[in-house]
Amino acid sequence: MYTRNIAILANSKKFHGHCIAGKDLNTGEWIRLINNKPEPFTGSDLLFLCNRESGPDLLECYTVPFTEKCPEYYQPENPGTNGSFLISFR
Repeated sequence: MYTRNIAILANSKKFHGHCIAGKDLNTGEWIRLINNKPEPFTGSDLLFLCNRESGPDLLECYTVPFTEKCPEYYQPENPGTNGSFLISFR
């Protein structure tokens, strides 16, 4: 497991769930968070991860725990979350 500090720049609804993405504050890389389930983040996932069903607000910063990289050829920026809490910081 590893962590990255991410500024949230996207929280969009997608296929009955949410797509969450942002920039790594240390490397500048674009990161798209991937759920540890086969579907997008649902309201209950987001409630668990960041204490609200709507998910993180834009420009909020989080330390995000990841389990592995999950790249697709069309989305190489996908790391998989481990289902743990996101840790908010400013």
